[in-house]
Amino acid sequence: MKRIVALLLAVMLLTACAKTPDPTDPSTETTTAPTENTTEATTQPTETTQAPEAQYHNPLTGEPLDAPIMERPYAVVMNNIYDAQPMHGVGQADIFYEYMVDGLSGGITRCLALFTDVGQVEKIGSIRSARTYNVSIARSYQALFAHAGGSAMASNVLKTGVVNDLDASSAPSSVFYRDQERLSSGYALEHTLFASGEKLKEYAQQLGYHAALPQPYDVGLTFDDDAELKGDRAYEITVRFRSSNGKGSIFTYDAQKGTYTMVQVFYGQHQRDFIDANTDEQVEFRNVMVLHATSTLDSDGYHIYTQLTGEGTGYFARDGKLVSIRWERATEDDPFSYYLEDGTPVSLGVGRTYIGIVPPDSPFQYQ
Repeated sequence: MKRIVALLLAVMLLTACAKTPDPTDPSTETTTAPTENTTEATTQPTETTQAPEAQYHNPLTGEPLDAPIMERPYAVVMNNIYDAQPMHGVGQADIFYEYMVDGLSGGITRCLALFTDVGQVEKIGSIRSARTYNVSIARSYQALFAHAGGSAMASNVLKTGVVNDLDASSAPSSVFYRDQERLSSGYALEHTLFASGEKLKEYAQQLGYHAALPQPYDVGLTFDDDAELKGDRAYEITVRFRSSNGKGSIFTYDAQKGTYTMVQVFYGQHQRDFIDANTDEQVEFRNVMVLHATSTLDSDGYHIYTQLTGEGTGYFARDGKLVSIRWERATEDDPFSYYLEDGTPVSLGVGRTYIGIVPPDSPFQYQ
Protein backbone atom coordinates (compact mmCIF):
# COMPACT_ATOMS: atom_id res chain seq x y z
CA MET A 1 0.00 0.00 0.00
CA LYS A 2 2.84 2.41 0.81
CA ARG A 3 4.50 1.51 -2.52
CA ILE A 4 1.34 2.36 -4.49
CA VAL A 5 0.95 5.71 -2.76
CA ALA A 6 4.57 6.55 -3.43
CA LEU A 7 4.18 5.69 -7.12
CA LEU A 8 1.13 7.91 -7.46
CA LEU A 9 2.95 10.80 -5.86
CA ALA A 10 5.83 10.39 -8.30
CA VAL A 11 3.50 10.50 -11.31
CA MET A 12 1.77 13.64 -10.02
CA LEU A 13 5.13 15.31 -9.51
CA LEU A 14 6.26 14.59 -13.08
CA THR A 15 2.99 15.96 -14.47
CA ALA A 16 3.33 19.19 -12.52
CA CYS A 17 6.87 19.71 -13.83
CA ALA A 18 5.92 19.13 -17.52
CA LYS A 19 5.91 22.29 -19.79
CA THR A 20 2.51 23.41 -21.12
CA PRO A 21 2.68 24.05 -24.89
CA ASP A 22 2.59 27.72 -25.90
CA PRO A 23 0.23 28.21 -28.81
CA THR A 24 2.46 31.01 -30.12
CA ASP A 25 5.58 28.87 -30.09
CA PRO A 26 6.22 27.71 -33.63
CA SER A 27 8.16 24.73 -32.36
CA THR A 28 4.98 23.37 -30.79
CA GLU A 29 2.49 24.39 -33.56
CA THR A 30 0.28 21.56 -34.58
CA THR A 31 0.11 21.08 -38.36
CA THR A 32 -2.41 19.11 -40.35
CA ALA A 33 -1.10 17.05 -43.24
CA PRO A 34 -2.49 18.46 -46.48
CA THR A 35 -5.06 16.32 -48.25
CA GLU A 36 -4.41 15.54 -51.89
CA ASN A 37 -6.43 17.83 -54.19
CA THR A 38 -6.86 16.77 -57.78
CA THR A 39 -8.03 20.26 -58.82
CA GLU A 40 -5.21 22.72 -59.37
CA ALA A 41 -5.50 25.99 -57.52
CA THR A 42 -4.76 28.03 -60.64
CA THR A 43 -6.43 27.65 -64.01
CA GLN A 44 -4.01 26.36 -66.59
CA PRO A 45 -4.08 28.02 -70.03
CA THR A 46 -6.25 26.11 -72.49
CA GLU A 47 -4.29 24.78 -75.39
CA THR A 48 -5.99 25.81 -78.64
CA THR A 49 -5.66 23.50 -81.58
CA GLN A 50 -6.80 24.27 -85.10
CA ALA A 51 -9.04 21.79 -86.83
CA PRO A 52 -7.00 19.77 -89.29
CA GLU A 53 -7.29 20.97 -92.85
CA ALA A 54 -9.60 18.81 -94.94
CA GLN A 55 -7.78 16.39 -97.17
CA TYR A 56 -10.50 16.33 -99.83
CA HIS A 57 -12.45 19.11 -101.52
CA ASN A 58 -15.21 19.45 -104.08
CA PRO A 59 -13.34 20.56 -107.23
CA LEU A 60 -16.25 22.76 -108.36
CA THR A 61 -17.03 24.51 -105.06
CA GLY A 62 -13.93 24.12 -102.89
CA GLU A 63 -16.08 22.70 -100.07
CA PRO A 64 -14.32 20.24 -97.72
CA LEU A 65 -15.31 16.59 -98.05
CA ASP A 66 -14.89 13.47 -95.94
CA ALA A 67 -14.07 11.44 -99.03
CA PRO A 68 -12.76 12.39 -102.47
CA ILE A 69 -15.00 12.93 -105.50
CA MET A 70 -14.49 9.80 -107.56
CA GLU A 71 -16.74 10.41 -110.59
CA ARG A 72 -16.93 12.93 -113.40
CA PRO A 73 -19.45 15.76 -113.12
CA TYR A 74 -22.64 16.00 -115.17
CA ALA A 75 -23.58 19.05 -117.24
CA VAL A 76 -27.31 19.41 -117.94
CA VAL A 77 -28.80 21.88 -120.44
CA MET A 78 -31.71 23.69 -118.80
CA ASN A 79 -34.59 25.74 -120.13
CA ASN A 80 -34.71 29.36 -118.93
CA ILE A 81 -37.49 30.95 -120.93
CA TYR A 82 -40.14 32.76 -118.88
CA ASP A 83 -42.87 30.24 -119.75
CA ALA A 84 -40.71 27.35 -118.47
CA GLN A 85 -40.22 28.64 -114.93
CA PRO A 86 -39.52 27.50 -112.30
CA MET A 87 -36.46 25.27 -112.65
CA HIS A 88 -35.89 22.05 -110.74
CA GLY A 89 -32.57 20.94 -109.26
CA VAL A 90 -30.67 24.20 -109.67
CA GLY A 91 -30.13 24.54 -105.92
CA GLN A 92 -27.89 21.47 -106.04
CA ALA A 93 -25.82 22.64 -109.01
CA ASP A 94 -22.23 23.51 -108.12
CA ILE A 95 -21.69 25.87 -111.05
CA PHE A 96 -24.49 27.49 -113.02
CA TYR A 97 -23.94 29.03 -116.48
CA GLU A 98 -26.31 31.39 -118.28
CA TYR A 99 -25.87 32.45 -121.92
CA MET A 100 -27.78 33.80 -124.90
CA VAL A 101 -29.55 31.37 -127.22
CA ASP A 102 -31.12 31.71 -130.68
CA GLY A 103 -30.65 35.17 -132.09
CA LEU A 104 -28.50 38.11 -131.10
CA SER A 105 -31.17 40.18 -129.36
CA GLY A 106 -30.44 38.65 -125.96
CA GLY A 107 -34.10 38.17 -125.19
CA ILE A 108 -33.79 34.48 -124.35
CA THR A 109 -31.13 32.68 -122.37
CA ARG A 110 -30.42 29.04 -121.68
CA CYS A 111 -28.44 27.52 -118.84
CA LEU A 112 -25.98 24.74 -118.12
CA ALA A 113 -25.98 23.28 -114.61
CA LEU A 114 -22.96 21.32 -113.41
CA PHE A 115 -23.32 18.71 -110.67
CA THR A 116 -20.55 16.79 -108.93
CA ASP A 117 -23.10 14.47 -107.33
CA VAL A 118 -25.96 14.31 -109.80
CA GLY A 119 -27.26 11.08 -108.31
CA GLN A 120 -28.56 13.03 -105.33
CA VAL A 121 -30.77 15.29 -107.46
CA GLU A 122 -34.31 13.95 -107.56
CA LYS A 123 -35.63 16.05 -110.44
CA ILE A 124 -33.71 18.13 -113.00
CA GLY A 125 -35.19 20.36 -115.67
CA SER A 126 -36.81 21.34 -117.71
CA ILE A 127 -34.16 20.04 -120.12
CA ARG A 128 -33.51 21.58 -123.55
CA SER A 129 -31.32 21.17 -126.60
CA ALA A 130 -27.60 21.47 -127.13
CA ARG A 131 -25.65 24.31 -128.71
CA THR A 132 -21.99 24.29 -129.68
CA TYR A 133 -21.04 26.55 -126.79
CA ASN A 134 -22.72 24.51 -124.04
CA VAL A 135 -20.95 21.45 -125.46
CA SER A 136 -17.76 23.49 -125.23
CA ILE A 137 -18.38 24.33 -121.57
CA ALA A 138 -19.04 20.68 -120.73
CA ARG A 139 -15.74 19.74 -122.38
CA SER A 140 -13.87 22.17 -120.15
CA TYR A 141 -14.97 20.11 -117.12
CA GLN A 142 -14.68 16.68 -118.79
CA ALA A 143 -18.35 16.33 -117.87
CA LEU A 144 -21.01 13.94 -119.11
CA PHE A 145 -23.47 16.00 -121.12
CA ALA A 146 -27.28 15.67 -120.81
CA HIS A 147 -29.57 17.38 -123.33
CA ALA A 148 -32.54 16.93 -125.67
CA GLY A 149 -31.40 17.07 -129.29
CA GLY A 150 -29.55 20.12 -130.56
CA SER A 151 -28.91 22.58 -133.35
CA ALA A 152 -27.40 21.26 -136.59
CA MET A 153 -23.94 22.53 -135.64
CA ALA A 154 -24.15 21.09 -132.14
CA SER A 155 -25.35 17.74 -133.45
CA ASN A 156 -22.40 17.59 -135.83
CA VAL A 157 -20.02 18.28 -132.96
CA LEU A 158 -21.65 15.62 -130.77
CA LYS A 159 -21.34 13.02 -133.54
CA THR A 160 -17.56 13.29 -133.26
CA GLY A 161 -17.70 11.91 -129.72
CA VAL A 162 -15.90 14.84 -128.08
CA VAL A 163 -18.19 14.44 -125.08
CA ASN A 164 -20.15 11.55 -123.61
CA ASP A 165 -23.66 12.78 -124.31
CA LEU A 166 -26.96 11.62 -122.87
CA ASP A 167 -29.52 12.65 -125.47
CA ALA A 168 -33.20 12.51 -124.59
CA SER A 169 -33.98 12.18 -128.30
CA SER A 170 -32.60 8.64 -128.33
CA ALA A 171 -32.82 7.63 -124.67
CA PRO A 172 -35.41 5.27 -123.17
CA SER A 173 -38.49 6.94 -121.69
CA SER A 174 -37.43 5.59 -118.30
CA VAL A 175 -34.52 8.07 -118.27
CA PHE A 176 -36.11 11.32 -119.51
CA TYR A 177 -39.82 11.86 -118.94
CA ARG A 178 -42.61 14.34 -119.50
CA ASP A 179 -43.95 15.94 -116.35
CA GLN A 180 -47.65 15.14 -116.33
CA GLU A 181 -48.50 17.89 -113.88
CA ARG A 182 -46.97 20.47 -116.20
CA LEU A 183 -48.79 19.03 -119.19
CA SER A 184 -52.06 19.24 -117.28
CA SER A 185 -51.30 22.82 -116.25
CA GLY A 186 -50.93 24.00 -119.84
CA TYR A 187 -47.13 24.15 -120.18
CA ALA A 188 -45.95 23.80 -123.79
CA LEU A 189 -44.46 20.39 -124.55
CA GLU A 190 -40.88 21.70 -124.81
CA HIS A 191 -41.09 22.93 -121.21
CA THR A 192 -42.01 19.57 -119.69
CA LEU A 193 -38.94 17.33 -120.11
CA PHE A 194 -37.18 16.19 -116.93
CA ALA A 195 -34.83 13.53 -115.60
CA SER A 196 -33.64 12.27 -112.25
CA GLY A 197 -29.94 12.32 -111.51
CA GLU A 198 -29.97 8.67 -110.56
CA LYS A 199 -31.49 7.68 -113.92
CA LEU A 200 -28.89 9.76 -115.77
CA LYS A 201 -26.12 7.86 -114.00
CA GLU A 202 -27.73 4.52 -114.80
CA TYR A 203 -28.08 5.48 -118.46
CA ALA A 204 -24.45 6.58 -118.66
CA GLN A 205 -23.45 3.20 -117.29
CA GLN A 206 -25.64 1.43 -119.87
CA LEU A 207 -23.91 3.38 -122.63
CA GLY A 208 -20.54 2.26 -121.31
CA TYR A 209 -19.26 5.73 -120.50
CA HIS A 210 -16.21 5.92 -118.27
CA ALA A 211 -17.39 7.45 -114.99
CA ALA A 212 -14.12 7.72 -113.05
CA LEU A 213 -12.78 11.22 -112.50
CA PRO A 214 -9.48 11.73 -114.34
CA GLN A 215 -6.43 12.26 -112.13
CA PRO A 216 -5.17 14.87 -111.77
CA TYR A 217 -8.40 16.80 -112.29
CA ASP A 218 -7.88 20.51 -112.95
CA VAL A 219 -10.75 22.79 -113.93
CA GLY A 220 -8.82 26.03 -113.49
CA LEU A 221 -10.52 27.10 -110.25
CA THR A 222 -8.80 28.38 -107.11
CA PHE A 223 -10.72 28.65 -103.82
CA ASP A 224 -9.69 30.69 -100.78
CA ASP A 225 -12.26 31.98 -98.30
CA ASP A 226 -9.61 34.06 -96.52
CA ALA A 227 -8.51 35.96 -99.62
CA GLU A 228 -9.66 39.59 -99.54
CA LEU A 229 -11.08 40.93 -102.77
CA LYS A 230 -10.03 44.57 -103.06
CA GLY A 231 -12.61 46.01 -105.39
CA ASP A 232 -15.63 48.26 -105.64
CA ARG A 233 -18.71 47.82 -103.50
CA ALA A 234 -21.16 45.51 -105.29
CA TYR A 235 -24.24 44.81 -103.20
CA GLU A 236 -26.43 44.84 -106.31
CA ILE A 237 -25.29 43.63 -109.72
CA THR A 238 -27.35 43.79 -112.90
CA VAL A 239 -26.31 41.58 -115.81
CA ARG A 240 -27.98 42.20 -119.17
CA PHE A 241 -27.71 39.98 -122.22
CA ARG A 242 -27.06 42.27 -125.18
CA SER A 243 -29.62 45.03 -124.57
CA SER A 244 -31.29 46.86 -121.72
CA ASN A 245 -34.61 45.28 -122.76
CA GLY A 246 -33.14 41.81 -123.06
CA LYS A 247 -32.97 39.08 -120.44
CA GLY A 248 -31.57 40.36 -117.16
CA SER A 249 -30.23 38.81 -113.97
CA ILE A 250 -30.10 40.95 -110.84
CA PHE A 251 -27.97 39.81 -107.90
CA THR A 252 -28.39 41.12 -104.36
CA TYR A 253 -25.75 40.57 -101.69
CA ASP A 254 -26.62 39.36 -98.20
CA ALA A 255 -23.77 40.47 -95.92
CA GLN A 256 -24.82 38.15 -93.09
CA LYS A 257 -24.76 35.06 -95.29
CA GLY A 258 -21.98 36.19 -97.60
CA THR A 259 -24.00 35.12 -100.66
CA TYR A 260 -25.89 36.59 -103.60
CA THR A 261 -29.47 35.79 -104.54
CA MET A 262 -30.79 36.29 -108.07
CA VAL A 263 -33.94 37.79 -109.53
CA GLN A 264 -34.55 37.05 -113.21
CA VAL A 265 -35.97 39.75 -115.47
CA PHE A 266 -37.73 38.49 -118.60
CA TYR A 267 -38.51 40.70 -121.60
CA GLY A 268 -37.41 43.74 -119.63
CA GLN A 269 -40.39 43.63 -117.25
CA HIS A 270 -41.36 40.26 -115.70
CA GLN A 271 -39.39 39.55 -112.54
CA ARG A 272 -39.12 36.19 -110.79
CA ASP A 273 -37.01 35.06 -107.86
CA PHE A 274 -34.57 32.36 -108.91
CA ILE A 275 -35.73 29.38 -106.87
CA ASP A 276 -35.26 25.64 -106.96
CA ALA A 277 -38.74 24.16 -107.36
CA ASN A 278 -37.52 20.96 -105.69
CA THR A 279 -37.28 22.84 -102.40
CA ASP A 280 -39.09 26.15 -103.12
CA GLU A 281 -35.99 27.89 -101.77
CA GLN A 282 -34.12 30.76 -103.37
CA VAL A 283 -30.77 29.73 -104.83
CA GLU A 284 -27.72 31.41 -103.29
CA PHE A 285 -24.39 32.03 -105.00
CA ARG A 286 -21.09 32.60 -103.24
CA ASN A 287 -19.49 33.91 -106.42
CA VAL A 288 -20.80 35.84 -109.41
CA MET A 289 -18.75 35.95 -112.60
CA VAL A 290 -19.51 37.65 -115.92
CA LEU A 291 -17.48 36.74 -119.01
CA HIS A 292 -17.41 38.74 -122.22
CA ALA A 293 -17.47 36.55 -125.34
CA THR A 294 -18.30 37.32 -128.96
CA SER A 295 -21.39 35.73 -130.49
CA THR A 296 -22.21 35.49 -134.20
CA LEU A 297 -25.11 34.03 -136.17
CA ASP A 298 -24.80 30.51 -137.55
CA SER A 299 -25.25 29.95 -141.27
CA ASP A 300 -28.97 29.35 -140.69
CA GLY A 301 -29.35 32.96 -139.56
CA TYR A 302 -31.06 31.94 -136.33
CA HIS A 303 -28.84 29.91 -134.03
CA ILE A 304 -25.71 31.57 -132.69
CA TYR A 305 -22.10 30.60 -132.16
CA THR A 306 -20.21 31.95 -129.13
CA GLN A 307 -16.41 31.96 -129.15
CA LEU A 308 -15.19 30.38 -125.89
CA THR A 309 -11.51 29.91 -126.64
CA GLY A 310 -8.78 32.52 -126.72
CA GLU A 311 -9.15 35.27 -124.16
CA GLY A 312 -11.53 37.93 -122.98
CA THR A 313 -12.48 40.27 -120.16
CA GLY A 314 -15.15 40.18 -117.51
CA TYR A 315 -16.11 40.85 -113.90
CA PHE A 316 -15.93 38.87 -110.69
CA ALA A 317 -17.81 39.51 -107.43
CA ARG A 318 -17.72 37.95 -103.96
CA ASP A 319 -18.13 39.28 -100.43
CA GLY A 320 -19.94 42.36 -101.74
CA LYS A 321 -16.93 43.50 -103.81
CA LEU A 322 -16.35 43.48 -107.57
CA VAL A 323 -13.24 43.59 -109.76
CA SER A 324 -12.40 43.43 -113.45
CA ILE A 325 -10.87 40.16 -114.63
CA ARG A 326 -9.66 38.47 -117.77
CA TRP A 327 -10.15 34.88 -118.87
CA GLU A 328 -8.06 32.57 -121.02
CA ARG A 329 -8.65 29.20 -122.64
CA ALA A 330 -6.34 27.59 -125.17
CA THR A 331 -8.55 24.87 -126.71
CA GLU A 332 -12.04 23.41 -126.38
CA ASP A 333 -10.70 20.64 -124.14
CA ASP A 334 -8.90 22.99 -121.77
CA PRO A 335 -10.42 24.57 -118.65
CA PHE A 336 -10.97 28.30 -118.36
CA SER A 337 -8.38 30.26 -116.38
CA TYR A 338 -9.31 33.49 -114.58
CA TYR A 339 -6.96 36.31 -113.59
CA LEU A 340 -7.11 39.66 -111.85
CA GLU A 341 -5.75 42.66 -113.73
CA ASP A 342 -2.33 42.21 -112.09
CA GLY A 343 -2.10 38.62 -113.32
CA THR A 344 -2.96 36.98 -109.99
CA PRO A 345 -5.33 34.01 -110.31
CA VAL A 346 -8.87 34.79 -109.15
CA SER A 347 -9.62 33.29 -105.72
CA LEU A 348 -13.22 32.14 -105.50
CA GLY A 349 -15.09 31.91 -102.24
CA VAL A 350 -15.98 28.40 -101.17
CA GLY A 351 -19.45 27.65 -102.49
CA ARG A 352 -21.69 27.84 -105.56
CA THR A 353 -20.77 29.99 -108.58
CA TYR A 354 -22.88 31.74 -111.22
CA ILE A 355 -21.19 32.43 -114.57
CA GLY A 356 -22.95 34.62 -117.12
CA ILE A 357 -21.59 34.76 -120.68
CA VAL A 358 -22.54 38.01 -122.41
CA PRO A 359 -21.49 39.99 -125.50
CA PRO A 360 -18.79 42.60 -124.72
CA ASP A 361 -21.19 45.49 -125.39
CA SER A 362 -23.89 44.26 -122.99
CA PRO A 363 -25.09 46.74 -120.33
CA PHE A 364 -23.67 46.04 -116.88
CA GLN A 365 -24.31 47.84 -113.60
CA TYR A 366 -23.37 47.44 -109.97
CA GLN A 367 -23.64 49.48 -106.79
